[in-house]
Amino acid sequence: MKYLKLPLLFLIGLCLSLISCDDSGDENDIQSEEETCINSVTYEIDNGTACNNTPSASSIYELKTVGNTVEVTFNYIPPHKVLGNVTANQKIFTFTATPTLANETTPVANTSYNGKTGYLGWVFGIAKTGVPFDPVAAEGWLDLSTGDQNYEWNLEVLSSNAGLTYDCNNAHDLSRYHYHGTPIEYIKTIEDGASHSALLGYAADGFPIYYKYGYADPDNANSSIVALTSSYSVKAGCRPGDGVIAPDGAYDGSYVADYEFIDGQGDLDECNGRWAKTPEFPDGTYVYYITDEFPSIPRCFAGTPSEDFKVQP
Repeated sequence: MKYLKLPLLFLIGLCLSLISCDDSGDENDIQSEEETCINSVTYEIDNGTACNNTPSASSIYELKTVGNTVEVTFNYIPPHKVLGNVTANQKIFTFTATPTLANETTPVANTSYNGKTGYLGWVFGIAKTGVPFDPVAAEGWLDLSTGDQNYEWNLEVLSSNAGLTYDCNNAHDLSRYHYHGTPIEYIKTIEDGASHSALLGYAADGFPIYYKYGYADPDNANSSIVALTSSYSVKAGCRPGDGVIAPDGAYDGSYVADYEFIDGQGDLDECNGRWAKTPEFPDGTYVYYITDEFPSIPRCFAGTPSEDFKVQP
């Protein structure tokens, strides 16, 4: 019996060892699969098509203060060239004349939108060119199991993988011309980087919008001019999806959810803004900045946006 016990114990130990090795091997396989995700960046600020046409209608952008409200009249017609033709469509939106910071930020995109009811998101603001800043596209991941779009994984419009057509100002649309990203060719005509950026317009919550050039010290209008940067980066590793209900593969900036905010990585906060002095607001205010890197047009509001700016189906 003594000789039988030893081999039995040995065999049990051997089996446990093999099971342990198998488990370890599975973990290594998973790690290897994760390591195959090579992250890249598909974001391109200047991937638009050349602008070849001057709109026949005149651009309209008018501000009128009525009590505690500002009325902005615009018509989707810019004072610069576009790709093809655009048509005038005059609108009046309102926003508060006394903006304040909210307790919580409001996302520009509505990730719970299902493509049928509710709202897609918000127009971020109206530029002085008479054109809306609208960074959200109706391009959710197509759920192959249901045929519905998953807007938790919405395409990033300035990704080279988005497959959308823009002009030289990252804008498009015949009847509702709008900027999906930095109006880069227009910006070149008004900015040189030597002075504080010009006021570009106002956001839906009433705070001003500028291009990236601001004071190095936001509280000192005599400090040097610097190009402010966002605090977003493409995530590391693999997306958690299965390729059916959500995308799989490496994070590469093709989807808005591929990006993450890293506090302090750049100059700006989660909404691509900061409290600062500007030539128009010498005492300081909360300011949004449009940057050349993601997110370009901010993706959240620090204040409370006006309902007029909601994008319905």
